[in-house]
Amino acid sequence: MDLLIRFLTWISTVHMIFGLDTSLSNPMCTLTAPSQTPVISQCELMEHANITCHWEPGNNALEIFNYTLNVNRTVDQNGAFFQAMGSCTTKATSCSVTIDTVRGFYCVDVLAHGPRGSIRSPRRCLNGILDVKLYPLEKIWAEKLPGRPRCLRVGWSKLTSSHIPSSLKEEWRHGVLQLEFSTPQQPRPHTVNIPIQEDPKELCGLWPGTTYTVRIRAQDKRADRHWSAWSPSVQSSTDEAAPAAAPEMWRHIEPVNLEGMRRITLLWKRVPWPLANAQILHYDASCSSELDKSQWDCAPLNGSSTSCVFSAPSLPCTCTLTAFNSAGTSPLAQLHIPGSLKTVPSLPFPIRVTPLGDFSLEVQWTDTIGQSMSGFVVEWFCLLDTSGVGLHWKRLDRSVRSFVITDGVQPEIPYNVSVLAVYGTVPRAKSTVTTFTRQGAPSVGPAVVVLDIGSSSVTLRWDPLPIDKQRGFIHHYSLEYNTGGRNKSLILDGSVHQFTLTGLSGQCNIRVKAYTEAGGTEGPWITVAVGRGDIPVITILWCVISTAVFVLMSLILRIGLKRYICPNVPDPSKSSLSNWYPGQLWQKGKTSPVSKSFKSPFCAVIHLGKIDGMDYSYAEVWDCDTAQTKADSEEVESSSTGYEDGYKQYWHSHQHSQFCEPEPQGLITAATTN
Repeated sequence: MDLLIRFLTWISTVHMIFGLDTSLSNPMCTLTAPSQTPVISQCELMEHANITCHWEPGNNALEIFNYTLNVNRTVDQNGAFFQAMGSCTTKATSCSVTIDTVRGFYCVDVLAHGPRGSIRSPRRCLNGILDVKLYPLEKIWAEKLPGRPRCLRVGWSKLTSSHIPSSLKEEWRHGVLQLEFSTPQQPRPHTVNIPIQEDPKELCGLWPGTTYTVRIRAQDKRADRHWSAWSPSVQSSTDEAAPAAAPEMWRHIEPVNLEGMRRITLLWKRVPWPLANAQILHYDASCSSELDKSQWDCAPLNGSSTSCVFSAPSLPCTCTLTAFNSAGTSPLAQLHIPGSLKTVPSLPFPIRVTPLGDFSLEVQWTDTIGQSMSGFVVEWFCLLDTSGVGLHWKRLDRSVRSFVITDGVQPEIPYNVSVLAVYGTVPRAKSTVTTFTRQGAPSVGPAVVVLDIGSSSVTLRWDPLPIDKQRGFIHHYSLEYNTGGRNKSLILDGSVHQFTLTGLSGQCNIRVKAYTEAGGTEGPWITVAVGRGDIPVITILWCVISTAVFVLMSLILRIGLKRYICPNVPDPSKSSLSNWYPGQLWQKGKTSPVSKSFKSPFCAVIHLGKIDGMDYSYAEVWDCDTAQTKADSEEVESSSTGYEDGYKQYWHSHQHSQFCEPEPQGLITAATTN
């Protein structure tokens, strides 16, 4: 029999190679090696439905138009005495042909059609029972078991003749079901196999208070290559239980204020799945003094709360925290808070922080002293947040020496990363590093101001960039300027914020550029005029003071010289002589009218009045060397006709003066025109 099968297979192959198969549409097809023909990979049969086969197209050079699947029924698996069951044509690599039962043997092949002919795959024969595929279950259900929070009951509808061949119902022992279940927290599914006869099924070993998604598929164990399609999915939750663990708890303590109070922020992490055993409804947090009965409670806290803040005196206290769900209360979490900030960790130890990407940091540290150390706490927070609520932290075992931060970090934002060594419940050593996951160029540049301008220099100052504008570590500045038509620049250390430029002249443009490792950003230009036209403020003040002193000295000297050179002369108009009015003036035998008033600085001046439209005055100047007797005066008085009354008035007004002998020095006549 084996020899016959081999002979028939050889004949079929020869026909296919040389194009002698009567089913070929083109007897002059291109010769192709058998390794380049299509190959049937698998077939699956469904009771009272069809046989579906899949094939690989093969590595041939033909441009395939379509494929034809031929299905023949035979009396045994050897493939002799074929009975055609039908065919299907497709451009895909699988198709189905209708059959009435899976009992029996079938032989199939695929014919590939191309522009240069057709080529047939090797024939494949199979036992229908060993390649049967069962129908999917149409209905399943799942429900919780009260009082059994780790179990679910799952059921399904009875298998009908469409799922198991009617002739094989007595062989249900060959059937098996596979249950698949998953949770939102663990989307990767788990599976468990159960016999078809077991209905319903108690699925245990689950997490309390958790929602599960369940679906089922079926298989005949003798056709282990094929499972039925999955049933529709159903969801159900296990019964709830009290939280299995206490929340992780930490704190942030601010310095004591002037009133002796300090602000304490309690921080905790939500009880994680699966330890929560249900949805957390609320938390209860409070602190009590270890020296008296004082107690501080936080406001009502819902299930989404992760912090609370209160003010308390600088006294040692113990804080507690519990979580509640519908089934009960979690174990108690406790934290000791020291009474003085003097116990803040002060023993630094080496740590290193390495960026792993834009959203992660690796923290590493070395051993620290002490055998009683209970563990470590890694803290990190954004430097832009000073409230303490944004503090992130993680408790670690005492054997851990590294930790990867992936929560709450973003690029171009500064973070403080600290590692605290905890002894019991109190941290005793702490080291801190400021870092970035990735640095960027500053968002703004420095603004420059001028402090002083010299004859050829200028002193500049700029403030450090605000921390939210730095976006990295400022490691140097570039001071750029132009003078005399030439552009120049200087590199300054990142700690320098004041500098004096020298050797300048004329108008200069100046700016400062701040650099991180990612690049630089320039500030605005300023224009400064330097040179002879620019006078320093101190020089201007010196000139003003010097000028004021010079003017004051000049006034003093002028007043003194005037008194020395030009002494005050008595005003004759204020003497009794000013009231003398001569009646007639004797001159060359004539008399002339005399004005009734005159003023003159001379010793003897007589205003003569107007003559032919002109004002005339007569003045005599005496040298007063010797005193005159009253007789001489009288002689003068008697020899001056027309002056009697005038000399008398003059005499009376100068009784206190010396008497002078008139020695006429000349006649001065002044004329003015009205």
